[in-house]
Amino acid sequence: MFSPQQRKRGTAASYAADEGGALSHEHWREEDGENENEKKKLASYRPCLVLAGLIILLVFLFSSGSLSLASVSRSSLSALEIKRRAEGSSSGGSTKSGVDGGLKKIVADGQEEVVIDVPLHVVDGLHVMRNDQKNPLEKEVVVINHPLKEGTSHLLPESAVVPVAESNSVSSLELKAKELIASLRQMKAAGKVMETDAEALSSIAVAQDAIRAYLKAEYGSPPYYLEMNLGFPQTMPDYVSAGKDGKIIVELAPIELVPYCVFYFLQVVKHFKSGAFHRNAGHVLQAMASVTSDGDNAGLAWQEYHPSYPHKRLTLGYAGRPGGPAFYISTVDNTDNHGPASQGSKSEADGCFGRVVEGEAVVLRMQKQPGKTKPSGFVDKRENFITINSLRLLNKGEYKIPRPKQ
Repeated sequence: MFSPQQRKRGTAASYAADEGGALSHEHWREEDGENENEKKKLASYRPCLVLAGLIILLVFLFSSGSLSLASVSRSSLSALEIKRRAEGSSSGGSTKSGVDGGLKKIVADGQEEVVIDVPLHVVDGLHVMRNDQKNPLEKEVVVINHPLKEGTSHLLPESAVVPVAESNSVSSLELKAKELIASLRQMKAAGKVMETDAEALSSIAVAQDAIRAYLKAEYGSPPYYLEMNLGFPQTMPDYVSAGKDGKIIVELAPIELVPYCVFYFLQVVKHFKSGAFHRNAGHVLQAMASVTSDGDNAGLAWQEYHPSYPHKRLTLGYAGRPGGPAFYISTVDNTDNHGPASQGSKSEADGCFGRVVEGEAVVLRMQKQPGKTKPSGFVDKRENFITINSLRLLNKGEYKIPRPKQ
């Protein structure tokens, strides 16, 4: 007989040596049960171990940038794109391609795209903002197949795809144009004669090309038409018969000739706050204009002018040197009065940016404005001002060019 300790071990030897083997077989079954319990315990630990391993793997993949927090289905780019705007930085962010601003270009499906791999914060339904921004530059983006909720943050390493190259976006073209304009403003402030200096003329040509590119991207192909709605004062001699309202349609000048003059006035229209005609001189009807705080009340960076678009009757020009945002309607031919080397300048001219194509009768009525003083023609009291109630850029096809009379 074996000792109880030997039998408890349940070995094959104890089973063979025992009489009939019954007792040792029972202990064998006991050992079998213990092994089953240990197996069950080990099996219960297995999911936890697997989960812990997966978590470690995911943390490694996210930290290395190999996996994004949102997936992109490239086959569904057109169906799932949601337009967003993001602000990038020339100094912040990191990309595998080394492109500054947290943006890198890739090519997918034969189309150039831009990928964001910096933390973004959703401001509202249309705007996305970088969390680590420094000197932000606004860029148009499209976020693909990723749920963006207001007030939440998302790390988007290869899940925010932009099917439009940021260098060709409207906001980038506008920014480029404004930067070149600012440079020319500084050049003029430094004393350069913009109409004759070789460096200035070369820089102006570059800026004009950039402005044309922006205008076409933002507003489409020219010509551009504006609607100016006026309010006549009760002091008008014909107020009872003609009423308080008047409307003028303006065709802006060709951008091939004076793109900056057109750009400047479209910025006035875009940010228009208020205005009024307050001068009724013998040769012009002059208006003052102000823009909202997000606009620019500064005058022209330089006096752009082209001899092929002179100050003929019913054209619109910028008042002052530098001109703008105040402007005037010429009621006579002012080519000599406001052209090159005029108004006390040896080289400058007033910028001419448009012409009245509808509403000549309204202009004739404006010349009856009361309260003008001699010799300048400035109106003495605000109650005699002709207010500009609104300025509006007309949609394509909204203005029908009149057919010439047979």
